[in-house]
Amino acid sequence: MRGALLLRALARNAAPGAADFWVRIPTMRSTELQRGGHHPSYKLHRRQVRTQILLPVLIGAFAFFVAPIAAWVAASGGSGDVGRWAAISTMWLLIPAMIAGMVLLVVLILLIYLTGMITGRIPRYSYQAQSIAARVAGGTQRATAMIRKPVLAFRALGSTAKAALRRLRERG
Repeated sequence: MRGALLLRALARNAAPGAADFWVRIPTMRSTELQRGGHHPSYKLHRRQVRTQILLPVLIGAFAFFVAPIAAWVAASGGSGDVGRWAAISTMWLLIPAMIAGMVLLVVLILLIYLTGMITGRIPRYSYQAQSIAARVAGGTQRATAMIRKPVLAFRALGSTAKAALRRLRERG
Protein backbone atom coordinates (compact mmCIF):
# COMPACT_ATOMS: atom_id res chain seq x y z
CA MET A 1 0.00 0.00 0.00
CA ARG A 2 2.78 2.41 -0.73
CA GLY A 3 1.63 5.93 -1.63
CA ALA A 4 -1.82 5.45 -0.08
CA LEU A 5 -3.34 6.09 3.28
CA LEU A 6 -6.00 3.77 4.67
CA LEU A 7 -8.70 5.22 6.88
CA ARG A 8 -11.54 3.48 8.62
CA ALA A 9 -14.83 5.30 7.97
CA LEU A 10 -18.00 4.99 10.03
CA ALA A 11 -21.41 5.92 8.69
CA ARG A 12 -23.39 8.48 10.67
CA ASN A 13 -26.46 7.44 12.64
CA ALA A 14 -25.86 3.78 11.83
CA ALA A 15 -25.93 0.91 14.22
CA PRO A 16 -22.50 0.12 15.67
CA GLY A 17 -20.60 -2.12 13.28
CA ALA A 18 -23.23 -1.80 10.53
CA ALA A 19 -21.37 0.34 8.01
CA ASP A 20 -17.67 -0.02 8.71
CA PHE A 21 -15.50 0.22 5.63
CA TRP A 22 -12.00 1.25 4.67
CA VAL A 23 -11.17 4.22 2.44
CA ARG A 24 -7.98 4.43 0.40
CA ILE A 25 -6.65 7.99 -0.04
CA PRO A 26 -3.74 8.42 -2.46
CA THR A 27 -0.86 10.45 -1.05
CA MET A 28 2.18 12.14 -2.56
CA ARG A 29 5.51 10.44 -2.38
CA SER A 30 7.95 12.06 -0.02
CA THR A 31 10.72 11.78 -2.62
CA GLU A 32 8.91 14.28 -4.83
CA LEU A 33 9.34 17.01 -2.22
CA GLN A 34 12.61 18.51 -1.19
CA ARG A 35 12.53 18.70 2.57
CA GLY A 36 14.67 20.58 5.04
CA GLY A 37 17.35 23.09 4.17
CA HIS A 38 17.64 22.09 0.52
CA HIS A 39 14.36 23.57 -0.71
CA PRO A 40 14.82 26.91 -2.57
CA SER A 41 12.06 28.69 -0.63
CA TYR A 42 13.66 27.62 2.66
CA LYS A 43 17.04 28.93 1.50
CA LEU A 44 15.41 32.23 0.49
CA HIS A 45 13.71 32.42 3.88
CA ARG A 46 17.04 31.89 5.67
CA ARG A 47 18.67 34.68 3.62
CA GLN A 48 15.76 37.01 4.36
CA VAL A 49 15.96 36.26 8.09
CA ARG A 50 19.63 37.18 8.05
CA THR A 51 19.26 40.37 6.02
CA GLN A 52 15.86 41.65 7.17
CA ILE A 53 15.82 40.65 10.85
CA LEU A 54 19.22 39.80 12.27
CA LEU A 55 21.25 42.48 10.48
CA PRO A 56 19.07 45.45 11.54
CA VAL A 57 18.84 44.15 15.12
CA LEU A 58 22.60 43.72 15.36
CA ILE A 59 23.27 47.16 13.85
CA GLY A 60 20.80 48.74 16.29
CA ALA A 61 22.36 46.94 19.26
CA PHE A 62 25.84 48.00 18.13
CA ALA A 63 24.70 51.63 17.77
CA PHE A 64 22.95 51.44 21.15
CA PHE A 65 26.19 50.44 22.86
CA VAL A 66 28.69 52.45 20.77
CA ALA A 67 26.87 55.83 20.65
CA PRO A 68 27.13 56.58 24.41
CA ILE A 69 30.78 55.54 24.43
CA ALA A 70 31.50 57.79 21.44
CA ALA A 71 29.66 60.69 23.12
CA TRP A 72 31.65 60.15 26.33
CA VAL A 73 34.97 60.05 24.44
CA ALA A 74 34.04 63.19 22.47
CA ALA A 75 32.96 65.05 25.61
CA SER A 76 35.97 64.12 27.68
CA GLY A 77 38.50 64.37 24.88
CA GLY A 78 39.70 67.77 26.06
CA SER A 79 37.84 69.77 23.42
CA GLY A 80 35.46 71.28 25.99
CA ASP A 81 32.52 71.39 23.59
CA VAL A 82 30.10 69.59 25.90
CA GLY A 83 27.64 72.50 25.82
CA ARG A 84 27.56 72.53 22.06
CA TRP A 85 26.96 68.76 21.91
CA ALA A 86 24.20 69.13 24.49
CA ALA A 87 22.52 71.78 22.35
CA ILE A 88 22.84 69.65 19.22
CA SER A 89 21.38 66.59 20.92
CA THR A 90 18.55 68.70 22.34
CA MET A 91 17.72 69.89 18.84
CA TRP A 92 17.70 66.32 17.54
CA LEU A 93 15.40 65.28 20.37
CA LEU A 94 13.01 68.19 19.80
CA ILE A 95 12.67 67.82 16.02
CA PRO A 96 10.37 64.72 16.17
CA ALA A 97 8.30 66.31 18.93
CA MET A 98 7.88 69.48 16.87
CA ILE A 99 6.88 67.51 13.77
CA ALA A 100 4.31 65.55 15.77
CA GLY A 101 3.02 68.79 17.27
CA MET A 102 2.66 70.36 13.82
CA VAL A 103 0.76 67.31 12.55
CA LEU A 104 -1.58 67.47 15.56
CA LEU A 105 -2.06 71.21 15.03
CA VAL A 106 -3.01 70.66 11.38
CA VAL A 107 -5.45 67.90 12.40
CA LEU A 108 -6.98 70.17 15.05
CA ILE A 109 -7.38 73.04 12.57
CA LEU A 110 -9.02 70.69 10.05
CA LEU A 111 -11.41 69.37 12.69
CA ILE A 112 -12.36 72.90 13.73
CA TYR A 113 -12.95 73.87 10.10
CA LEU A 114 -15.03 70.77 9.39
CA THR A 115 -17.08 71.30 12.56
CA GLY A 116 -17.83 74.84 11.43
CA MET A 117 -18.85 73.62 7.98
CA ILE A 118 -21.08 70.88 9.37
CA THR A 119 -22.68 73.19 11.91
CA GLY A 120 -23.57 75.62 9.14
CA ARG A 121 -25.31 72.86 7.22
CA ILE A 122 -27.35 71.41 10.09
CA PRO A 123 -31.03 71.48 9.19
CA ARG A 124 -33.52 73.58 11.14
CA TYR A 125 -34.92 70.72 13.22
CA SER A 126 -31.47 69.53 14.20
CA TYR A 127 -30.74 73.06 15.42
CA GLN A 128 -33.96 73.01 17.42
CA ALA A 129 -33.05 69.66 18.96
CA GLN A 130 -29.63 71.07 19.81
CA SER A 131 -31.16 74.10 21.53
CA ILE A 132 -33.58 71.86 23.48
CA ALA A 133 -30.64 69.72 24.64
CA ALA A 134 -28.81 72.90 25.72
CA ARG A 135 -31.90 74.04 27.69
CA VAL A 136 -32.17 70.63 29.36
CA ALA A 137 -28.48 70.76 30.28
CA GLY A 138 -28.94 74.25 31.75
CA GLY A 139 -31.97 73.10 33.74
CA THR A 140 -30.04 70.12 35.05
CA GLN A 141 -27.22 72.39 36.17
CA ARG A 142 -29.69 74.74 37.93
CA ALA A 143 -31.39 71.77 39.64
CA THR A 144 -28.09 70.38 40.90
CA ALA A 145 -27.19 73.84 42.20
CA MET A 146 -30.55 74.07 44.00
CA ILE A 147 -30.00 70.62 45.55
CA ARG A 148 -26.45 71.49 46.52
CA LYS A 149 -27.26 74.84 48.23
CA PRO A 150 -29.11 73.42 51.29
CA VAL A 151 -26.41 70.77 51.80
CA LEU A 152 -23.69 73.41 51.72
CA ALA A 153 -25.69 75.69 54.03
CA PHE A 154 -26.22 72.82 56.49
CA ARG A 155 -22.50 72.01 56.44
CA ALA A 156 -21.64 75.68 56.98
CA LEU A 157 -24.09 75.85 59.89
CA GLY A 158 -22.57 72.69 61.39
CA SER A 159 -19.02 74.00 61.09
CA THR A 160 -20.12 77.32 62.65
CA ALA A 161 -21.69 75.43 65.55
CA LYS A 162 -18.53 73.32 66.00
CA ALA A 163 -16.40 76.44 66.05
CA ALA A 164 -18.69 78.07 68.63
CA LEU A 165 -18.55 74.96 70.86
CA ARG A 166 -14.78 74.88 70.53
CA ARG A 167 -14.57 78.52 71.67
CA LEU A 168 -16.81 77.80 74.63
CA ARG A 169 -14.64 74.85 75.69
CA GLU A 170 -11.50 76.94 75.40
CA ARG A 171 -12.98 79.65 77.70
CA GLY A 172 -14.39 77.28 80.26
